[in-house]
Amino acid sequence: MSKTNQEISKTIFRQFDELRTIIEISRNQTCRFVNEQLLNSYWAVGCYISQKLKTSEWGNRIVDSFSEYLHTQCPDIRGYGRSSLYNMVKFYDTYSSAEFTGFLSSAPQVNQFVQSSFGQIEANNQSADNKSDIIMQNRFGQLQSTSVPRILYLINWSSHLYLLSYCRTPQESAFYMLYAHKENLNYEQLKRQIQTGAMSALLSDRSFLSKGFHNEYPQKMYDFKDRVFLEYLGLPDNHAEKHLQQGIDENIKQFILNLGTDFLYMGSQYELQVGTKKLYVDLLFFHRGIQALCAIEIKNREFTAADLGQLEVYLEALDRTVRRSNENPSIGIILCPKSDRIMIEYAMNRTMSPAMVTEYESKLIPLEKLQTSLDAFCNFLESGIGNK
Repeated sequence: MSKTNQEISKTIFRQFDELRTIIEISRNQTCRFVNEQLLNSYWAVGCYISQKLKTSEWGNRIVDSFSEYLHTQCPDIRGYGRSSLYNMVKFYDTYSSAEFTGFLSSAPQVNQFVQSSFGQIEANNQSADNKSDIIMQNRFGQLQSTSVPRILYLINWSSHLYLLSYCRTPQESAFYMLYAHKENLNYEQLKRQIQTGAMSALLSDRSFLSKGFHNEYPQKMYDFKDRVFLEYLGLPDNHAEKHLQQGIDENIKQFILNLGTDFLYMGSQYELQVGTKKLYVDLLFFHRGIQALCAIEIKNREFTAADLGQLEVYLEALDRTVRRSNENPSIGIILCPKSDRIMIEYAMNRTMSPAMVTEYESKLIPLEKLQTSLDAFCNFLESGIGNK
């Protein structure tokens, strides 16, 4: 292909990218609009019925009668059965309660993130429109209900129903709305994060992170968990490392979801040449959020300080031979079934390499009531807007 043809091809592909961007923005904006209007409708219906029930003007039989009325008079209107109507009441009562609205008032970081998130979408729309000279009319401001907390728009109705069933505090509900939005989690993915206590794993004590991790990535800590669940591997109580490795390799998509959606898989038993020796990293990933390689070492026993020394050699080799000039220093994770937190704190306090310890559970544990401040998490989300 001649140089002229190559330039023409580049121009065409750039234009194709612009058209694809317009299509994606239109689709995202349409989905957002539909979701907002659906939640507005459910909020209004829930509000109306809730007020009737609280004043004793209506009883449960009236709600049942209304559901039957819709079914017979408006058969094309679906989704308003008895249980659905009471879900709408619960939706309204929960998020209009003094407890939830009071939490939002006392957590400016949450509102700031939500406003910035919607603002970013609108800014991106305008940016794409300018590039292509296409003006897309935005009527969301005219149609949104001001009585609905905007944070509710971050997830869809199905996800809300799961949060209403399993979240016990406003902090917990708000966390998973923000987290689902940030990680673009669908219903099943969000369900698993709640089942495995992602909030606790992400907002727990940070002593499992090395001093070097804090120094290199002070604003990126909440992308990493100190606990993951591997119950889908079906591991026996006494399992070998090779069986754990094999199980992860065979279920790599599920494993990545447990780690976080920013992890990109690069290989298993990744070979590194150090002098005359060949070393093998159990699992190698690339993390898009921090633009760095991530090495994971698997252990089927309790963490020891020697594990950290081995990991540091791998990180040095990755930085010297694999890392590209535009990438940040490699990070390392030691995956083990249990650990002594005091031992981890001692080992990590003087380690200048970006490293951490993550425990794995071979079985799910019951969801516990969580009471954790969201301030630090929301600050992190706010600082990371536009990096996704």
